[in-house]
Amino acid sequence: MKDYWDKIDSSLDELMKNGFCYLPSVSDYVDLKDLSKKILDDITDNVYSAGIKSHIDFCNTFGISNLLASKLYDLAKNHFNFKGSIDDQYHIARKVNPGLKSEAYRGHFDSHCFTLVFPVQIPKRITDESVGDLIFSPNSRDLPSNEFVNFYQKAYFKRYASEDGFKKLSNQKKVLFEDFSSYKPLLFVGMKTFHANLAVNQVLNNERITLLSHFFDPSPSWGVGNILRILRNR
Repeated sequence: MKDYWDKIDSSLDELMKNGFCYLPSVSDYVDLKDLSKKILDDITDNVYSAGIKSHIDFCNTFGISNLLASKLYDLAKNHFNFKGSIDDQYHIARKVNPGLKSEAYRGHFDSHCFTLVFPVQIPKRITDESVGDLIFSPNSRDLPSNEFVNFYQKAYFKRYASEDGFKKLSNQKKVLFEDFSSYKPLLFVGMKTFHANLAVNQVLNNERITLLSHFFDPSPSWGVGNILRILRNR
């Protein structure tokens, strides 16, 4: 674990400069088959499962919820005026079955300062079909000055939450695709990055499993993000 985080400071410099960065591939550091089995044993039938034991245990063991979080915490305080606790973390396991089209192009901004996408099981392409790629536009908006601006901007960007919408957005902003076949986790500024996933093509045999970690929500308790989390966890 210690070796894995050796170059984290340079990665975080890139994060703050470009709005995103990649961490080293985890394929040589993590037994992904074993982690996948543990996640699947704990996960619910829903696409999203928040705070499951296997995910929390892994974040603690691998250094995500402590070593990485401590560095992100300093950035959140210094750059995003975050005044909350380092324990303000939201860990979600995401499992998408092949052919589930309802998960495609659900474009949104995160309410948290930072988002980590950690690949666990990525289906292998047979030809050129989608494996549930992440499509993201880093720094596609400035930080909202208050929650009302935040709500307005999130509503405004919903016009881009479709295949045609992302094509239009790509004419104005940088839009990137990531399939995670390299098993490199992606860390980005969640509040400023408009992002969505493509569908996992129905011809593929395996579900797609990723672990999402969100760090530090500076919005008030009545903010959009917190209300959506309450609804999701009911």
